Amino acid sequence: MPILGLTDQAAAFPRIGELRKGGEKTEKRPGKDLEYFRFTTKDPEVMAAFRDAYGDKPREIDVFLPYPTTDENFETWMEEWAGGGLVHRCNGRYIVRYLDRQSGHYVDPAPGSMECPYCNGQRERTRQNPGCKEVGRLKVIIPALGRLAYVTALTTAVN
Repeated sequence: MPILGLTDQAAAFPRIGELRKGGEKTEKRPGKDLEYFRFTTKDPEVMAAFRDAYGDKPREIDVFLPYPTTDENFETWMEEWAGGGLVHRCNGRYIVRYLDRQSGHYVDPAPGSMECPYCNGQRERTRQNPGCKEVGRLKVIIPALGRLAYVTALTTAVN
């Protein structure tokens, strides 16, 4: 019998950084589109390895995909964020994860049981409350980093 939360889950690669094509966000605006990739990590050794391999403004990065399927490598969702935390995640019709404000825990409702109020028109998207937006996360391994760990290439652009 597995130990719940330890041996009952599939093994996964650790995430060690992020790649972006946009500059850092300002207080009220997204960062400007860059002509190069911006790499961020909390690990100074990983940052040094990245800079040694690609410099400060790389236009190309050698990567490979860690998983056999598109869905495993490239997650796409509609997500609503507020105050630095995820409010809900949906597939464009149904919520697949949301923050239960009473308990403070995330809940994964039964598939197809909870419609997204922004996607079905029950809640209006406004400038102050835009609701959920498109998010894509491509998992890649960068061999030059010398780690069997993935980096997430993030996009919020529709195209």
